[in-house]
Amino acid sequence: MFQSVAKLFIIGLIGVFLSWIGLYYRYNDETTRFAKEYELPAPPPLVGPLEINEKLQNVEYILKDQIVGPESLVIEGDSIYTTLYDGRIVHIRDGEIVGEVRFTKEKNCGSFESEHRCGRPLGIRRLNKQEMVVADAYLGIFAVDMKTGGFRHLVKSSIPVEGRHMRFLNDIEVLNEDEIIFTDSSYKYDRRHFMHIFLEQVPNGRILLHTVSTGKTRVLIDNLYFPNGIQLHPDGQSIVFSECSMARIRKYSFYNNQLTTFAENLPGIPDNIRLSDDGTLWVGLAGVRYSGAPSMIDIMGPYALARQILIDVIPSHWWITYLPYIKPHHAMVIQLDAEGKILSSLHDTTGKYISDISEVTASIFYLCIIIVNIFVSLKNAPSTLHATLIDTPEPKEVHSSMVAKNDIVTTESYVTQKMDELQVLKLTQPLPSVPLEVSPSQSQYDKLNK
Repeated sequence: MFQSVAKLFIIGLIGVFLSWIGLYYRYNDETTRFAKEYELPAPPPLVGPLEINEKLQNVEYILKDQIVGPESLVIEGDSIYTTLYDGRIVHIRDGEIVGEVRFTKEKNCGSFESEHRCGRPLGIRRLNKQEMVVADAYLGIFAVDMKTGGFRHLVKSSIPVEGRHMRFLNDIEVLNEDEIIFTDSSYKYDRRHFMHIFLEQVPNGRILLHTVSTGKTRVLIDNLYFPNGIQLHPDGQSIVFSECSMARIRKYSFYNNQLTTFAENLPGIPDNIRLSDDGTLWVGLAGVRYSGAPSMIDIMGPYALARQILIDVIPSHWWITYLPYIKPHHAMVIQLDAEGKILSSLHDTTGKYISDISEVTASIFYLCIIIVNIFVSLKNAPSTLHATLIDTPEPKEVHSSMVAKNDIVTTESYVTQKMDELQVLKLTQPLPSVPLEVSPSQSQYDKLNK
């Protein structure tokens, strides 16, 4: 009896020892670390400029059931250019899709399983008179001519930058026609594993600078927590960008290389940031957090081991399927001034009209929304279009981030095969506006190349 117990004890010790060896080799370098403990400030109350309203419920539906997962938009006259979940960049005019571009020849796109093969275009901006520039989460950075359907592959994700691959390219901004900056949300996890970035809470995101004329890319800012939306500041001398998993926006100055906090303890998870023509900044919130309704990242901060177990045990597609059921059904966008102060907010407290909002541009709102309903059968994506592209009027300003003709909101909820109904919405009431004096755009970025 004693010998049997002793053998079991020894076997148990060996098992524990081998387990610790396995854990050591799994988490002994910077790309495979344990989740870290953290604590966010207590979520803010919805008072003052955050006071609840239902302005996001005053909508009319357009482009119903025609597109899935619009993430970012460029508006020029009566044309809208947007990036979709199935890998397309589409040109919408007068409420109809009149052209599209794809970066791959993959078929059957628009699912969790195909996303990394088909590509997932996210941020889009005007690069020059002929081309848009698009950040694809998996494939890299592209310059796209929407008139001809041609594109140039400016940055390939397969090529490491300063020793690390780009796993999750997200938003993009144009400094000038030769210099673009973009966010790499994580050099460890791709977009399908976005919850791992939140749960691990390790700063493995970056902001990268690419020079078109030389083809060179370098790291501008490193060690960031899920960097996402990025926008040139109205002063023309700095950028602001969101750190999703920290519920804050940070500011980086080109001239003194100083990194500061621009807006912290936001009432949600900040996504894309866009400058309006009155000099204010609109921020889409991918989820909300406020007094009485903390988010998952607030609740689980102290429980690093529990979060690590969730990372290792729960498949990523489960998060995409079930996360909408455990988060507050409340949509919100916020308006900031040039100092990062919240000026106003728009709400849908029911989440029935609008879900997670990825982008806002500012004066007439269009909202692209995916409504997930597991009891609705999958609706097939529209067939590939080969329509001749219609010439669009030239924008008044090539730098699309500095002058917005219309205000756009895009909302995205991650899509599975048990979903979907897409609707594009237009606000039927005017938005609050707080005029600011906007400095002219600066074109001197000499420090960037030093």
